Amino acid sequence: MKILREISLTFDRPLSSAGSKVELMSRVVCALLIQALGRRIKTPNFWKISVRVNARDDSENGSVLLGVLIVNKSFPVEQFLDWPLGSRQDYMLKFIAGVLHEVFRQFEINPCCLGEAVQYVVAKEFRNYIVGRRVFRGPEDGLSARIECEQEMDEARVYARFQRGSSALGQRAFVIRTDPEEFVIQKFFGAIEWLDGAKPVLRLVDGSMLSICQVPDDHGQMAGSGLSS
Repeated sequence: MKILREISLTFDRPLSSAGSKVELMSRVVCALLIQALGRRIKTPNFWKISVRVNARDDSENGSVLLGVLIVNKSFPVEQFLDWPLGSRQDYMLKFIAGVLHEVFRQFEINPCCLGEAVQYVVAKEFRNYIVGRRVFRGPEDGLSARIECEQEMDEARVYARFQRGSSALGQRAFVIRTDPEEFVIQKFFGAIEWLDGAKPVLRLVDGSMLSICQVPDDHGQMAGSGLSS
């Protein structure tokens, strides 16, 4: 037995511009569904479901390759991209949940928690909060920071959250907008450093640096840092 740990929606390579957009837009829905399902879904021989959209080759449909179940499905790409955000969110959730329901039925997996997972995505308003585990200590006593990200359908936003003392939430400072793809997002979870002991920057995993646009001042208000990368 294996535990279902990932769902992905993919197009044939090389990717078209439209296919790339739909893949990115699917990421937050896939991530939230997996969060909601947790480690409750046991499968006979696969840990991931790869939904291949509008595939030209149907020969691998239904097969399991290296623990990945291949499921081919058609998708109205051009129409989907013309819809407003709310319609795209609803359709993508129903589409991926529909694939899961079919797979569960095929492999005799109890689908009871699937409805709860769908409700979870809606309750989260299609927004996935990613919080870094590391806490970075600032140059002043009681000052600390952590890297956070909000992943949505059209974009992801990276922030630094600063806390002073025992404040519950602290103040959040914007860093950058990026694609809502987990591999892209992860490169921003490097470290928060203070240049010259005062100016905070985000050091990416690859060693490059980004400005942190705003930091909380001594009164807990947000003030521009004036820092360039």
